[in-house]
Amino acid sequence: MPRMKTSVLIQAALCAAAPVLYAQDALLDSLKDMLPDESSTLPQTQGQAMQETKDPGPAADISPAAHPQEYAAFKERLQQEAKDCNYDFMPAMKAILNATNDEFAIDAWMQQAAKEGVAPAMQYIGDKMLSYVTEDEIKGQKGKDAFALLKKAADAGYAPALLNVALARMNGLGTYKDEAQARKDMLAACKDGKFVPRFKWLQLTGRLQGFDSKDKPEVKAEIDRGNHHVVYFLAMQAENLNDQSEWMQKAAKLGNPEAVYALSAACSATMPKESYQLLQEAVKMHSPSAVLLLGNLLTDPKKPDAVKGLDIPYNDQVGRHLIRLAAMSGNPEARYMLGMCYYSGKFGFRKDESRAYRSFEMGTRGGDQLCATAQAVMLLKGMGVQKDEKAALPLILEAANRGVPGGAGAIILMAYVQYKGLGGVPADAYKAKQTLQDAVANNIPEALVYLAYITAKGGANLTADEKESAMYLRMAQQDMKDEAQQLYDDLMKNGWDPEL
Repeated sequence: MPRMKTSVLIQAALCAAAPVLYAQDALLDSLKDMLPDESSTLPQTQGQAMQETKDPGPAADISPAAHPQEYAAFKERLQQEAKDCNYDFMPAMKAILNATNDEFAIDAWMQQAAKEGVAPAMQYIGDKMLSYVTEDEIKGQKGKDAFALLKKAADAGYAPALLNVALARMNGLGTYKDEAQARKDMLAACKDGKFVPRFKWLQLTGRLQGFDSKDKPEVKAEIDRGNHHVVYFLAMQAENLNDQSEWMQKAAKLGNPEAVYALSAACSATMPKESYQLLQEAVKMHSPSAVLLLGNLLTDPKKPDAVKGLDIPYNDQVGRHLIRLAAMSGNPEARYMLGMCYYSGKFGFRKDESRAYRSFEMGTRGGDQLCATAQAVMLLKGMGVQKDEKAALPLILEAANRGVPGGAGAIILMAYVQYKGLGGVPADAYKAKQTLQDAVANNIPEALVYLAYITAKGGANLTADEKESAMYLRMAQQDMKDEAQQLYDDLMKNGWDPEL
C-alpha cells in the first residue's frame, strides 16, 4: 500500500474543540458534489459483501468535442473560479472524469479551453509549459510562448495569472527582466483584496516568510481580514507546538481546507469519529490531501484499526474517482498512489505500466521523492517507458540529496547503480558499500540487509567477507526482525533487482 502521511502534528485534544461545520449526513449526500455523477447509491455498512469492481478504463474518445455537455460544465466551473479569483480546479476536474474516466485528459480539455480564452485554463497551461522547459529553453521560444499565455490570462483579469506574470518579469522568465513593472503587476493583482492574490503577494515580496512575519503590518492586516491562506502558512511555519496548534485552529475556523484536514489527521488515533467528520468536511472544502485519504479508505477493504469501528462504506468505484481527483489537483502523494495502483493493478485499476510511469513523472515534477525514485526504477528497467539508465541518475541524485525519510529508497537505489555500474557510473562495490553505510547512519535499516548482501557477494573493489555480512544481518534483524532474513534470502536467491 502506498504510504500516507499527516500534514502536521497537532495535539489530539484540539479536535474536540474543532468545528464540524455540518451535521453528519449519509456519506453520499454530504459529499455528492465530489462523487461521480453515475454513483447513485453507496453501501452504508462494512458488513455488506465487498466485491472489487474493475475500472472500465478511459473513454474511447477523451476529447472535449466528444463530450459537449460535460465540456460546457467544465468551462462554466473554470469561469466561476476566475470570478471568485481562486485556484481550485477540482469541480472542473470532476466534469472531466465524469466524461472520460481519464485523469490525463485534463491537458486536452485545458488546452481547448485556453484556445477559447478561458483565463484559468490559460494560466494552467502556461504554468505547465514553464514547469517543463529547461533553464536553457526559458529564454527561448518555449519560455516566450508560456509567458504569452500567462499574459493573456492576466489581461483577461485573472489575478493569479497576473502574479505569475509579475514573477516572470521579476526573474526574466520568458520575457525581459523588468522589476518596476513586476511590482506594478503585483499591486494590480491585489487591488480587489481577494485572499489568494494577497497571500501570494506577501510571499513574492518577502513579507511573509517565517512565523515571525505575523507581526509585520501587511501580514497582520491580512490576518485581521481573515485570510485563511496566510493563517495556515503561519501555522505550518510555527516551531512551537502550542503556536502551531493555536494557528492551525484559527485557519480551520476561517475555512482553510488543509487546516481542517490537519486537525482530522491529528486526532485520527484517539478520536476517530470526530476525525472522520472533519475528514468529510475537508473533502467538501476540496482539500486534495483529504480527498486522497477518503478515496483510500473507500477503496481498501482492509480498514486501519483506528477506523474499524466507524461505518465507513466500501466502494472502490468512488474511491478510484477520488484518488484520481486528488492526483489531478497536483497532490504528489496521490500521484504516487495512482502510479502504484496502475503498476500493481490494485483496487480494480487496470494494470498499466505506461500510466504508472506518467503518474510518477508528474509527481516528480511536483517534488515528490518517492515518485522520483519510482520513475527512476522504471527508467532503469524500461518499464512503461524506454529504458534510459542515464536519465534515471539525476532523478536518483535529486531524491537522495533531499534526505530521508522520502529519499531512503533513492539512497539505496544509488548504491544499486554503483554496485551494478549503470548509466555510465563505473561498477564499484566498495563505493556502493560506503553509500549504504551512509544510509545506515541516516537510520535506514534496510540498508543493513543490502550491506549484508554485497559483503557476502563481493564485487569490484570489494572482497567478500562472510563474517562481516553476518554482522550486518544481525544488526538489521534488531530493527526489521524476520523481514531482514526474508529480504536477505531473496537477495541471495534472486540477486539485487530493485522493485517499486
